Amino acid sequence: NGDDNVIAFSYSLNPFPSYHANRNTARINFLNGTASSTGSNPKEVAHAIIMFLSFGFILPVGMLFARYLKRWKDKKLTDVPIWFFYHRIFQYSGYALSIVGFAVIIASTQQEGNPHFSNSVSGFHKEIGLLVMILGFIQVVLAFFRPHPPSNPETKKPKIRVLWELQHHWTGRLALIFAVIVIFGGIKEIGGGYGWYIGYGFYVGIF
Repeated sequence: NGDDNVIAFSYSLNPFPSYHANRNTARINFLNGTASSTGSNPKEVAHAIIMFLSFGFILPVGMLFARYLKRWKDKKLTDVPIWFFYHRIFQYSGYALSIVGFAVIIASTQQEGNPHFSNSVSGFHKEIGLLVMILGFIQVVLAFFRPHPPSNPETKKPKIRVLWELQHHWTGRLALIFAVIVIFGGIKEIGGGYGWYIGYGFYVGIF
């Protein structure tokens, strides 16, 4: 009769036969062939993708550059060590991307009349996510105002440089640990199945 029909369906992202934990609905008009999703909020999906790219990939890779490329201290790009060149690009771009993802979910929940940090938003995802953003902000600001090391590698580092390095290393590690927790929580928020948890756990293990 030309009316839209709401179809409920479930699926699994696991390549093997498994429980279909992912659910969604779609509105289909069989007369004119149009279809639209009535399930997942596109902005929530965008938030999930952006934040995974940021805290799940770009920022961790930037940390790996700092950890494993320092052995090539003599290799330089634009007059700075190659490890620092890539570390800086990945960290700044990764955090900038996370700001976009953070703004997307704030705007989405505000439009729905359900402020993101209100008591009506369930779970720990939002609180720990905010903590990760704050830790990232601290890293960016203090990296910009960092005390530089001595030009002569044999010269003893000033105490303020030593303290800054301790802060930078441990704040970064804490941000990464909490980011992993937040991403696991995000999988729960979007209704990801067991395959998502296993896949992301395996991904984290590789890092």
